[in-house]
Amino acid sequence: MRLIPIVLVYLLNLITPSFNTTLEDLKDVFNGDLCKEGNLDGLIVPNKEDSNTKNIISLASVGIAEENQKPVLLRLNELASHNNIDYYFTLLKEEGPAHAKLFTIELTLGKENYIGEGRSHKKAKQEAGAKALELTEYEFPKLKEKKTPKDIEKLTPTVLLNNIGSKLGVVITYYLLDKDKQEVLHSNIILTEKSKSYLQKLNESIYNDKKLHLKRDIESSNGPFRIKLEFGEHVFHATSHSIQSGRHEVAKLALDFLAKNKDSLDFPCLKEGFEHECKQDKERLKSPISKVYEEGQKRKIDVEFEVLEESGPAHKRTFSTECRFGDITTTGEGTSKKESKRIAAEYMLEKIKTLEPLPFDSEYNSDKPKDKKKRKKKKKLIKNKLDEISLTLDSVKDSLIGFAKNIFGDDEQQANIDENGNEMKTDSNSIKSNDKDDSQTTKSDLNQLLELSKVLKFEVGIRDFGDDKKHGSVLSLYMNPEYICFGEARTEFLARNAAAKNALEFLTQKGIYDLFLEQKQSTLESEIKQETRYIHSQLVREEKQEL
Repeated sequence: MRLIPIVLVYLLNLITPSFNTTLEDLKDVFNGDLCKEGNLDGLIVPNKEDSNTKNIISLASVGIAEENQKPVLLRLNELASHNNIDYYFTLLKEEGPAHAKLFTIELTLGKENYIGEGRSHKKAKQEAGAKALELTEYEFPKLKEKKTPKDIEKLTPTVLLNNIGSKLGVVITYYLLDKDKQEVLHSNIILTEKSKSYLQKLNESIYNDKKLHLKRDIESSNGPFRIKLEFGEHVFHATSHSIQSGRHEVAKLALDFLAKNKDSLDFPCLKEGFEHECKQDKERLKSPISKVYEEGQKRKIDVEFEVLEESGPAHKRTFSTECRFGDITTTGEGTSKKESKRIAAEYMLEKIKTLEPLPFDSEYNSDKPKDKKKRKKKKKLIKNKLDEISLTLDSVKDSLIGFAKNIFGDDEQQANIDENGNEMKTDSNSIKSNDKDDSQTTKSDLNQLLELSKVLKFEVGIRDFGDDKKHGSVLSLYMNPEYICFGEARTEFLARNAAAKNALEFLTQKGIYDLFLEQKQSTLESEIKQETRYIHSQLVREEKQEL
């Protein structure tokens, strides 16, 4: 049953945004108009998450810093970037004896000012920044979820379980059961001695002088297989007609168990106050080879592995690998190069334990020159007038460059739009243009709309509909009042551009687009005059002080 466009807001509430909304429903809503007054919220359906998905997401996000755990100055920088404003610190005074000075610093955040005190510049900055984050009226950037239900669906059960295991510091091992015989292989699944590769059977036939009537084993033809999974102390079993599907099945069982029993799991990484135990559990997951390289980096010692000898018949080779840690050497033997390397690394770790422990500072500081050049940071702490003038000059320079790009365009970095929609970010239904090279000489309608939104300070939202044959897009213009515009085309990219074109035509009819063109020129002229006067007055004042 089609919707009849009587009252738009009422209709938007009726359309359950969902995947059941069709292009025909949207056409009925707009009824041939370019844009309508309304908003996009009625067209968006929140993703429903069951309790299991939420628990799996929280387990996969263990160890990721929450927003309020970020350093104060980092959050302050994100806030300033999100609102396109500048911030800087001014040293107001310092008092007290040399060994216990008290610094007073003022934070200027856009048009707001906050004062902080501390025994060092850093602590005073942090106190002022904390006050700003608590009292500011500027809008905070929206939080981004590390994991979403769609991300969870894309991961296979084994990959997701390995991810959770690494976050919790839990060893995961798969077993292929065949009576009571089990043998660990390097692929982290346990097989029986009867399971031999094609090359092993080929080599045995040559040495045993038997006729070769072999073909590659196909795992799906040898089932069913019984798989056992050990997730720490928890054990799970599954049966399948292939090894790979068996691994997935048993991993699903483990994920279901973890999701249902999340609150009762006894893992140090899920408890507060057990950070040291959690770190130790994660260290156990590292291979001996990685640990040797880490020790070498801490002590600034070169680490080398070299295969010294290969012996034995082709079907039963023995490898001898030497590990050199500076002047210390160890040797490991195994049936593969990887196994011999691991054994040599284990022996080396035992010898490293006998060395003198490192000072605390040297464990984390390296004197090795870094290849990457550090970017010169702008001064954020103003101690005198010279710093203030320098900061002002930098601000004027950035401002002039920005306004010049708005008027004349940036030939080197124009927004690039392709059929994959790379030009925009749809996080939290907000689109922003990426700075990518564009070979097109003319700007697309969507680019023009985004440029207009930046200058007039409003956001653009988007919602896509349709199937493989037809696509439709609804753009929302977050201004006062709010409008939504519809576009239809054969591809998602063209549909978005069509909606943007309708939005521009609608704004032109309203006279807003002409206001945008006038504002770009008038703003540049006023900014240049105002900031030039300010710089001139500062330079004159500085010269008078010198005289």
